Amino acid sequence: MHLSATEARQLAEAILVRRLYSAEDAATIAEVLVEAHLWGRPNSGLQHLKQIAEVSGKRQPVRITRQDEHSAVIDGGNNAGLLVAPYMMKVAIAKAKAGGIATVSASNGFLGGIGGYYVGMAAKEGLIALMTMSSGHRVAPAGGIDPLFGTNPLSIAFPTGGDPVIFDIATSSINVGGLHRAERLGEPLEPGLAIGPDGQPTTDPKAALKGAILPFGGHKGAGLAMMVQFFGLLGGGAVAPKGMGDFGYFVLVMKPSLFMPVEDYERRTSELVDMIHGMRPAEAGKPVRVPGERAMQDRARYLAEGFDIDDKLYEELSTL
Repeated sequence: MHLSATEARQLAEAILVRRLYSAEDAATIAEVLVEAHLWGRPNSGLQHLKQIAEVSGKRQPVRITRQDEHSAVIDGGNNAGLLVAPYMMKVAIAKAKAGGIATVSASNGFLGGIGGYYVGMAAKEGLIALMTMSSGHRVAPAGGIDPLFGTNPLSIAFPTGGDPVIFDIATSSINVGGLHRAERLGEPLEPGLAIGPDGQPTTDPKAALKGAILPFGGHKGAGLAMMVQFFGLLGGGAVAPKGMGDFGYFVLVMKPSLFMPVEDYERRTSELVDMIHGMRPAEAGKPVRVPGERAMQDRARYLAEGFDIDDKLYEELSTL
């Protein structure tokens, strides 16, 4: 099924409003879900609508429970992180603009969306931003076969004289959305991404959902996953429940002007980007890129041309 960005947002908003989300909250969630498709990250996109629409427990407004000049603690109110994360980023941006630096943690939320979207909000305001989102019981630690960590993304963004540089990765070899998409379409996983409940390598997404995802890069990815989990302790629990539960969100935002004039910093970051672009490519016709650059190229193309979602997903969304 081919959709324009506008059609996709309207579909998502209609589903959420029908599930008693306010028009404002529905628009916020829909925006982040559709951005995932525009960035070429469909595993973090519209397929999450079913989970969001069917979450159990009563939702409350996202709110600040404690704050000072440079920090805030937020109760996510049992809402999707696609509502919680934009809220906490807006709080962090305001505090960083006023005081130079801000840290914000949040709990009582589920899901996350694309972290690059949130840190990009700060970078577009001329701020440096780091964000972590921890969950649980999906990824095995290095040397283990039982799931413990979440896919635990790490996202960092820096302003430049042009487009921000946005680094956004999961610390797992694949995210949970990728498993569900492969299961829905009856497709095998690539080797080396997951293990079954018996601890043996598997390419079967159903077995992987019962077993564990592997960290990317072996012990290095597993170490990053643990660090994200530690940041998550500032918000959620040590390890969130499997599936929808109390994820841990953490944001750090700061002004470059704490260290030097903003103009000097953006000149330096732009110079580094230019140096990278000027490097000799390993393969002719494929220039060296900076993190996030391909996603922004995809975004421009998909905004103009629309994007495809699989027919099974569209049928599922139509029933909602």
